[in-house]
Amino acid sequence: VTGFQTCALPICAALQRLAATADVVLTTGSEARARRLGADRDTLAAANPGLVTCAITGFGPVGPYARRMSFISHATADLESRDAYKLLTGLIVPRPIAWVGTISGDGVPNLAPFSFFNVMTARPPTVVMGPGRRKDTLANIRAVEEWTVSIVDRSLAERMNASSASFPPDVDEFAEVGVTPVPGTEVAAPWVGEAPAALECVLHSILEFEGTGIVVGNVVRIHVRDDILDGTRVDQVALDAIEI
Repeated sequence: VTGFQTCALPICAALQRLAATADVVLTTGSEARARRLGADRDTLAAANPGLVTCAITGFGPVGPYARRMSFISHATADLESRDAYKLLTGLIVPRPIAWVGTISGDGVPNLAPFSFFNVMTARPPTVVMGPGRRKDTLANIRAVEEWTVSIVDRSLAERMNASSASFPPDVDEFAEVGVTPVPGTEVAAPWVGEAPAALECVLHSILEFEGTGIVVGNVVRIHVRDDILDGTRVDQVALDAIEI
């Protein structure tokens, strides 16, 4: 094992540990990348502050079939928010879309889509959603502590996209985009009647982050269209859910 490049990032540390027991050679990838760019290493470093690169030679089959892999690593503290967003959303895939229905303290329904959403555990049934700075959704959840998640299939894609526009707080997005609000059974918030499935959720907690929040919710009821169910097994083809 030769040519370690010191790196505080977990991936490089893991590669170094792997190298101790595997037929792996770690070398710096900066020179190779600089050659490809027609620049020297100092120029590359100056143009990419905080950039750390490492490359693996001989990972996998040894000999003529050995392959070389290079990694470009970024300290997230050095990234602009837009760049961090592009990296995370490009890597953490696929992600389902949560079409979130809420209701304000004054009784106004709200509907908005979010791709920062997933299930965390089945016991208790728990989902997590990141509404970002969409003030109506987060404000309504804070006030009422209930919401719904409608699953978006391809037939609803256009109306889901339309609901992502910025509407005033007193506007009912269900009516604006032409979908049917179905009153919740366990919660006050409505769900989309045209959706193939929906979850009713109550607030567990909100993790606060710089003016926004990550919402953790307990699922208290699950609605699924009967033609896509076999017992409790969901037919994914019939569900036709959109993922990002």
